Amino acid sequence: MKLYSATLTTQPQNSLTGSRTTDTSQPNAQAAQQLKSAQQASQDSLIKNDGPVNAPRGEKFTVTDPSATVKTYFVLGDERNERIENVLNRVSEEQRQSLINTEMILDENFLALAESLDDTALGHLASSIDKMQTPATVHMAPNFGLATARLAKEFVADLTAMSSDTQLRVLERAAGYAEQVISRPTDSTYSASGTLPFAQPSPSANNLYNFVSAVHKTDEPDTMLDSLQPFTESQQDTLLLIFGADNQLGQDVVEGLAERSEQTTDSFLNYLGGLAEKARPGFEYGFNKPVGYEEPDQANIDYDNDMLWVVKDMLDTTMSFISDYQFSDEQLSAMTDKLSYMETTHQRSYLEITETGLETLVGDEAETLQLEDNPEIIETLDQLRENHQTREGIALSRMGDDTGDPKSRYAIKDDYESKRDQKNMIRLMVTDAWLNQDDISRSTELNTTFSELNAEQRDQLVQDVNQLNPASAPLALQDTEELNQQFSRFLTRTNTLAETDNPAALLQAEEQQPGEQTENFWQAAEFAGDQVDALVGVLLTSSEAVGAQLLDNLTSSAASVQAGETGALQARTELIETLSFFSEPHPEEEQLEYLQKIAR
Repeated sequence: MKLYSATLTTQPQNSLTGSRTTDTSQPNAQAAQQLKSAQQASQDSLIKNDGPVNAPRGEKFTVTDPSATVKTYFVLGDERNERIENVLNRVSEEQRQSLINTEMILDENFLALAESLDDTALGHLASSIDKMQTPATVHMAPNFGLATARLAKEFVADLTAMSSDTQLRVLERAAGYAEQVISRPTDSTYSASGTLPFAQPSPSANNLYNFVSAVHKTDEPDTMLDSLQPFTESQQDTLLLIFGADNQLGQDVVEGLAERSEQTTDSFLNYLGGLAEKARPGFEYGFNKPVGYEEPDQANIDYDNDMLWVVKDMLDTTMSFISDYQFSDEQLSAMTDKLSYMETTHQRSYLEITETGLETLVGDEAETLQLEDNPEIIETLDQLRENHQTREGIALSRMGDDTGDPKSRYAIKDDYESKRDQKNMIRLMVTDAWLNQDDISRSTELNTTFSELNAEQRDQLVQDVNQLNPASAPLALQDTEELNQQFSRFLTRTNTLAETDNPAALLQAEEQQPGEQTENFWQAAEFAGDQVDALVGVLLTSSEAVGAQLLDNLTSSAASVQAGETGALQARTELIETLSFFSEPHPEEEQLEYLQKIAR
């Protein structure tokens, strides 16, 4: 029987002991007492064993005195003892202490691997295992003794499956990351379970953890290491985090960034790395909603920002920037730089505007269309996604009505309705922005209008206006003049919505019109321009006959202006005079007589 501990010191024959605090001044009498205790424990274990005395032995360490300042173990079986002692004698005192206290020295896989390595490689392995006991701060990193020990065992198993050359490459890399880990204070004391109970996670351990995780996730560590070589050291650190989350994701990122500039790569990885870390649990356990999950009836706008399925959508959209679209380096850098400084709700809106916007503008041509040669496409998207108020409105389009409760402000739609309504809103906003590229205030005006409607009114209005989109091909691929003709009815609505300060009254006035008058109503409302609310007021307070005559007059005036028969200034003067007449009370007959008199 032999005894083992964290350090090798002069002790009674056949014993190896050591203090957790490396106290080499312990009296020999105390060490002798511990040896006696260990021998008694060994004898007790044999008495309790119902099997034969010569049964296979040496399967595990047993702590002889968990409360003692010296962590002492005994192992039965001389051959196993000799193998353990040989390995321990080949590593440093600090590494020896770690191997014993983590019980890695008991692991048969570790022993077999250690015996196959030269002293340098074994030193790398022992150093890596020692530093793995300092928890990392990245998401999903183990932060307690048993979990960090399990991580070390996985690393040993991964190394065992490699060729000797690959083992050396991996161990050299791991040892380099281990050197980055800040060592524990020298007065740290191990608990009876072999852990440091007060060890705090340290960002200095992140690279080592990410590397070990990446090695565990890949079937071809050499290929992974080769793919990292073209990148800078800091870029490799982030790529290892991504590889550690998901090997395929790492491969896709490396491939997508192969021809990018250093600055663009830095910007993209800075943003994507954060998403990959948040998504890590999903890669481990799945991104689907848990069984039995139910959406709340109402919540604040950011209630689901950290849900794994939401993070996965954000990750996929960001990856599409380097896989599905032909952005220039400058365009890609600008997008990811801006995203990095936004809070999550606005990141989601920015990404959704980009994805749905490009579907609307370029469709299936996205994979081949060089966006650098089409700056107007990016400028149109920027009108929306760089506008804080518009991003907020896009986020709200997936929510229901405002409940007024500051703790749970909005009603929650089901998932299908939420995505559909947000996509509809983006399509409308992108289409209008493309058709009005010189008017940068349009998105703010439209967003303000939609914000003044309840959710049902807003969603229905957006859907109705989108149905007037006759485009059979992506907008950016069509002639501008033809688009303006095709989208005349669409623009009639959005031009009016951009002017009104009372959209609810506008919709009420539309609803009161007979079906055949609907188009006349919108043409007259568009012609009224900034006087649209005054027009709506007249329509809501006048008889059906008066309203019909007024709409006929205004649509005729609009047609006359468009045909060049009447000047715009004259037509506006006549409009203001007409609305001024209706600001005073008059009998219906007098109103009709007035309208008929001025009719063209």
